[in-house]
Parts: sequence; C-alpha cells; structure tokens
Amino acid sequence: MNQAKLQSAGLLVARIGIALIVLYYGCQKTLGVFGGHGIQGTFDFMESQGIGKPLAVCSMLAETLGSLALMFGLLTRLAALGLMANMAVATFVSAKHGEFGNALLAGDLKVVNGVFY
Repeated sequence: MNQAKLQSAGLLVARIGIALIVLYYGCQKTLGVFGGHGIQGTFDFMESQGIGKPLAVCSMLAETLGSLALMFGLLTRLAALGLMANMAVATFVSAKHGEFGNALLAGDLKVVNGVFY
C-alpha cells in the first residue's frame, strides 16, 4: 500500500472515530439518549454556565449535524470548524469554572478537530 492510500485510510479512521465520539454527546444534548437530558435539560445547564440559548442551539447543531457531516465526508472543513468552535467554548467555560482537567480534555479534542480544518 503506498503512502497516499495509507494516509487517506488513517484520516478516514480518525474522522469517523472523532465523529462517533462527538455524535454520542450531541445525541445526549438533542435527543436525551445515552443518559442525556435532552434539549430542555441542555438549555438549563448551558444557562447555568452563562451560555445563552442561541449558543446552546449552535452547540447542539455542531455536535449532531457537524459530526454526521464529518462522518460522511460532507462539508468536512465547515463541520470541523463548527466542532472546533464548540470545543473552544467548552475549554473556556471549563477553565473559567476551575475545572482544569476538563479544560485540558476539551482542548485536546479541539486540537484533534483542528487537524481536519
């Protein structure tokens, strides 16, 4: 297998893996599955963190539709940009509340998403 095919296969595996992880959390926020609280629960939590409903909607859309787009290779740069912005906000909010470990995890995901942009 030549280098280009190997690199392409590796990026595909990484893209699908990241998309599945983010989709899991997006489904928690939007559908209330996998132990999530659904749309209203997400609104309540985000407002308690100082994030308004418009940004909460953007977060839910980025995590659900963005991860699906990333998984299927549709508008991957736009999807990755949305996910990267989502992770940047998550990093900022976690750091603001003194949750340094969570901020590092969110920051790691932000960097990985940046690979696809």
